[in-house]
Amino acid sequence: MIFEASRARVSIAGIFLVNGALLGSWAPQVPFAKERLDLTSAELGGALLAMAAGAVVSMPLTGMLVARFGSAPVTRAAILIQLALVPLLALSPTLALFILSLLLFGAANGVCDVAMNSHAVEVEKRLGRPVLSSLHAMFSIGGFLGSAAGGLALAAVSPAVHLIAVAVVALVAVAVSQQGLLPSGIDRGAGGHGFALPDRALVAIGLLVLVVMMVEGAMLDWAAVYLSSERDASPAVAGAGYAAFSFGMAAGRLLGDRIRAAVSAPALVRWGGITAAIVLALAVFGPVESTVLAFAAIGLAVSNLVPILFAAAGHAPGHTPATGVAAAATCGYLGFLAGPPLIGFIAEASSLGTAFLLLAVGCLVIGFFARAARTADPAGAA
Repeated sequence: MIFEASRARVSIAGIFLVNGALLGSWAPQVPFAKERLDLTSAELGGALLAMAAGAVVSMPLTGMLVARFGSAPVTRAAILIQLALVPLLALSPTLALFILSLLLFGAANGVCDVAMNSHAVEVEKRLGRPVLSSLHAMFSIGGFLGSAAGGLALAAVSPAVHLIAVAVVALVAVAVSQQGLLPSGIDRGAGGHGFALPDRALVAIGLLVLVVMMVEGAMLDWAAVYLSSERDASPAVAGAGYAAFSFGMAAGRLLGDRIRAAVSAPALVRWGGITAAIVLALAVFGPVESTVLAFAAIGLAVSNLVPILFAAAGHAPGHTPATGVAAAATCGYLGFLAGPPLIGFIAEASSLGTAFLLLAVGCLVIGFFARAARTADPAGAA
């Protein structure tokens, strides 16, 4: 059983890596889409809202899909649909088709996110030790590789050629990695519809996850735009913004399980939120040369907040791990996808710098309410 679980850990790590790489590859494409379709910041923000709409439609269905087919088949299907859709983000010739592509891509990504995390929980149970931080690190590494490679590729090839190449490479990676996933029967039929009304404690955790993942979504969709439009950075430097953020996230998460053994969950959440707030302000007011480094520091600061808050939700009194994590993940996913459009509207009314400062205020709120994460620690859960 341990060998099977270890093999499944490698396989699901590959899925996390590919999922992060697909999103990371999209990050440096955003300014090109804005320019190709001649969109204002508000129009781009509205188009990006389609990704959130796709997730809102697909996420309530994912629990039923996993209950009927198992997390492994749903994960496989969702990641394959994602990589089939990703070239459309650069090929859509009109705003309407661009919005439809984002809607479908967001729906597929929402299903994949929930299904692969559900499978990761099953792997963790069988290993008998925490591995979620390292798996989330693979997502961040994928984001870093996708964004960094995209920034370089877009200096030599068209956006469409870039995303077609990404889809081909991702297909090979998925074909190799999916072979070791656990059998579909391990969670088929488990958890019913996967829905439960959250109490106040779980709502508090969910809202903190929402803010954290709003920061992640902002880095994905707006880091390159901010560097290119408000900092006059070159395409390569602009693409490095999200790559730096993902690098910081990956570094923090690779060390996350060891850090958790030495520091309490509320302390990590508190200082992670406060540090992110300070560095976000430095990214706005500091010299342009330090902005990319600031994005890396922000990634490091928030790197372990989502795994900790997921653990807190999973141990919340009165809830099963499945319903707790599902509630937190839903809030987080909505923040990840709905945050960037809101930033677009704020940027249109003021500036992207102002929007980033509002994110800094949100990070301070995370630090202030860090006690909500106390159930992530065994003593707090008890």
